[in-house]
Amino acid sequence: MKKILWLCLTLIVTFVLSFCLPDEKPEAYSIAFYNVENLFDYHDDPDVNDDDFLPGGKCHWTQNRYEKKLNQIATVASKLGDSDGPELLGMAEIENSHVLKDLINISAFAAPYGFIHQESCDNRGIDVALLYKKKIFKPLYHKLYSPKSMEGIKSGLRELLLVKGILNKDTTFILVNHWTSRRTGVEKSERKRIIMGMLVRELCDSLFRINKESEIIVMGDFNDTPHDPSVTEVIMAKGNAEKMGGEDLFNGFGNIDASKIGSTKYGKNWLTFDQIMMSKAFYKKHYKKGSSEIYHPEWMHYKSKLMNGPYRTFSGSKYQENGFSDHFPVYINFK
Repeated sequence: MKKILWLCLTLIVTFVLSFCLPDEKPEAYSIAFYNVENLFDYHDDPDVNDDDFLPGGKCHWTQNRYEKKLNQIATVASKLGDSDGPELLGMAEIENSHVLKDLINISAFAAPYGFIHQESCDNRGIDVALLYKKKIFKPLYHKLYSPKSMEGIKSGLRELLLVKGILNKDTTFILVNHWTSRRTGVEKSERKRIIMGMLVRELCDSLFRINKESEIIVMGDFNDTPHDPSVTEVIMAKGNAEKMGGEDLFNGFGNIDASKIGSTKYGKNWLTFDQIMMSKAFYKKHYKKGSSEIYHPEWMHYKSKLMNGPYRTFSGSKYQENGFSDHFPVYINFK
């Protein structure tokens, strides 16, 4: 009789606790991108144009300034999405593998990271790279892809880094971009960004021909907004997931109000140049809806005044010791 009573009591307690205890939420992971504004070391590399970033150069780039920059970038990167940093972090304006090795050894990175980097032909000596958590991502293959030259286009085109790997258990392709700036004017430089968009689209199409359900992430500093033709028409990235065709990409940053915030600022205008896009298969299977974010806490704004714009390392030629970058990082969460 006592055994029956104890059994009944156990069943009742288990039943009550099942309603009282909070549901366990599925863990969310993050993918981020950050243009870190000229992350150079202070050593002379005869193969790149790094003269400004030497102790005797225009920027008076010393070991102390370099180490300060590393710590500033690591502090930001470690806070993107997860409590211990993003699973994948695309980066732009990296000088070489040496600075990446120094960066991932900063104590702000709690989890073990690896990185993928390949020297590009950029005339400023800056490259793109991908950092990844070793426990989450297993790289299988990577390659730099150059855009096809077109009549009248002689320089200013950067290579794109494509990385294939296993993200958790799924084969995933990541395309890391840093497109031509608008320094020479929007219209004059637009053609170069269109060419880069064509390269992205060509690579996506080749992946879709192999597998229509390819899981693709396209990230970078595009120097164009989510509403410019290079993104909407050439890459075919939609801000509305319901309007996506089978081979379109989804761009959650198209829904961010650029009058209120962007990833960088020119004069008084916010611009969302930094974006993360994804294929329909990745969106449907992994994307946490509404999670596309620009990371811009008050302490990352110039003089800690919200909406002043990114607190950069250099304002013109003036060094700002507590600056981070002229861009805010962006991230998405995935399941």
